[in-house]
Amino acid sequence: MAQQRRSAGLSRPRRPVGTQAGPLHPVQLYESVVCAGLFIVLVKVTRRRRRHGDLILMYTMLYAVARFVLEFYRGDADRGFVFGGMLSTSQFIGVLLFVRPHAEA
Repeated sequence: MAQQRRSAGLSRPRRPVGTQAGPLHPVQLYESVVCAGLFIVLVKVTRRRRRHGDLILMYTMLYAVARFVLEFYRGDADRGFVFGGMLSTSQFIGVLLFVRPHAEA
């Protein structure tokens, strides 16, 4: 009789728990690439800084734009929505971070 292999009671799920059935974008990898690009831009800008605080202002605004765009590629429903589902919570915060520096200028 052929020997039957048994698992230890664990089954491998076909997809990660809590995700949609379709394929997902690797948003974490996209964000890593964006952050590396931001680092390179900010290092180059550091040499030409004009006022105190320009570097952090530029980082905040560029990251807000990047985060706003990356949120469109996320496939989870747990990210929260504002304005009747038009924006995710992260997109809303990104808009606030982008608009707020201009309000004081």
